[in-house]
Amino acid sequence: MPSMMSALPSPPFGHCVRLFQARIRLGVLILACGLWATAPTAMAEKADRGKPWVIEGDRDATMDEQRRTVVIAGNAAITQGSMALRAERIEVQEQGGVVRQAVALGSAPKWATFRQKRDVPNEHVEAQAQRIEYDGPTDTVRFLGQAVLRIVRGTVVVHEVSGSVLSWDNKREQFSAKGAPPGEGSGSGRFQWIMTPASAPTGTPPGERK
Repeated sequence: MPSMMSALPSPPFGHCVRLFQARIRLGVLILACGLWATAPTAMAEKADRGKPWVIEGDRDATMDEQRRTVVIAGNAAITQGSMALRAERIEVQEQGGVVRQAVALGSAPKWATFRQKRDVPNEHVEAQAQRIEYDGPTDTVRFLGQAVLRIVRGTVVVHEVSGSVLSWDNKREQFSAKGAPPGEGSGSGRFQWIMTPASAPTGTPPGERK
């Protein structure tokens, strides 16, 4: 965490608890306590970094004040600007009103999903996996289990990567991919990267989801 942020006083976590309890009946939690906009990343839409975090859920929510965590179950979602992480269950760890870690769990046919606009006109990143791990301090996202990541321009999927483990680094605009360990799953030990030529028609619909 940047020293500028750590130097700022954060309200007691109990204040966030009261805010959470007041909001959960409406199915929305806004992490505005001590929010501070960090430096914009090269990949993610710059405006996202200065916006409040919003946590939503349809069913249950549990807050652990000692661990500073919130667990949301039932069509759970956390958003910040254009960034959206959605799953049946999400566990969030916060500090000073900023999400430091988040783990989203899904299962077929409803995978955990991630979506965020790029700081490029008409482009966004979307992904799905059995498990998605977001790390705030490093601004990276890991996708585990039948993972698929796409970069979409308009309605055209210009890059599609699939594998057992994918990682997306917002700051460096880099992704890494790993296939399944030998002997596990179909196409074990392999990942796949599909690129669409720049001359492809702009109206070409994205490929069907896995």
